[in-house]
Amino acid sequence: MKEPLDDFEEQLFEILKPDARVSNRVVADELKVTEGAIRHRLRKLTSAKSMRVSALVNPAKVNQTAIVDVRLVVETAAIKRVIDALKEIDQIGYVALVSGASDILFIMTDESLDDLFTLYESKIIELEGVITGTIHVIRGIHKHVLELTHIMED
Repeated sequence: MKEPLDDFEEQLFEILKPDARVSNRVVADELKVTEGAIRHRLRKLTSAKSMRVSALVNPAKVNQTAIVDVRLVVETAAIKRVIDALKEIDQIGYVALVSGASDILFIMTDESLDDLFTLYESKIIELEGVITGTIHVIRGIHKHVLELTHIMED
């Protein structure tokens, strides 16, 4: 089990969440420590994969206005192979193994719904081991908290 964040790390995250571009000097001043202490802790947290600093892109601003949520039922023996195939598709930005009525959930974005439906029908639903799938058009997003996310380790 990983160690929980200490109070200092929690304070550090609270400062960085709204804008991770804030300078180490500003963070150090706010937490009343040296810039070196901030650099050291950030290095420790990123090395341990407890955090990663990255840019977020608004899909609507880069012509990725069509978004669908897809759920697949897959033969048990084929789950890993199907997940690996989905990870290779550029339009898919999120793939998860889930429990319940489906085995795999993923989200696709592109410029048009027609392109996404074509991709789904011609490539995804035809993957060996896929039994059935459902595709849901995301018409609007009303809340999407990005402060906590899984950091992928490939």
